[in-house]
Amino acid sequence: PDELVEQIPVVKRLVEAWGFAGFEVPGVEADDVIGTLSSRFASQGFEVTLATTDKDMLQLVDERVSVYDPWKSKRYRPDDVQAKLGVEPRQVVDDMALTGDSIDNIPGVPGIGPKRAHALLAKYGSLDEALEHDAKLAPHRDVALLSRELVTIERSVSVEADAEGMRPRETDVEELRAVLE
Repeated sequence: PDELVEQIPVVKRLVEAWGFAGFEVPGVEADDVIGTLSSRFASQGFEVTLATTDKDMLQLVDERVSVYDPWKSKRYRPDDVQAKLGVEPRQVVDDMALTGDSIDNIPGVPGIGPKRAHALLAKYGSLDEALEHDAKLAPHRDVALLSRELVTIERSVSVEADAEGMRPRETDVEELRAVLE
């Protein structure tokens, strides 16, 4: 939206003034940059927390990556994802591919709701296996695979970042004041 576009330069200035690291990769969605950085730092032994209300991010949860929902003051670890969505974090993408997500314009498979998706994933373990063995899904193969592609967060974007560069810097109080005024 136009209202959001005009705010982006201001947000960039705020992030810089507060002393936080900011990342942009032209042509790449923010989710994919976040997915890449979370995977990179987790593989280096860091505990990573993603602060977001976006349920797509739950696919990134593992033993080193958690999602913190600031609206609910709730941290999601693997068991919490299972409790919230009814599937393991590794199945979040397949679950969303089956059920769709109207907020993110993910079509999903017609007639498949959470209960049926969970049953399919419990029985077959993955979307690929369900498509292979469930005859009712066969006519919807293309939409299921497209939905999976749309919901999958990339974890190998080329982005320059290291642990030292992620450390917060000192807040530039004068710049922060100027932006906020």
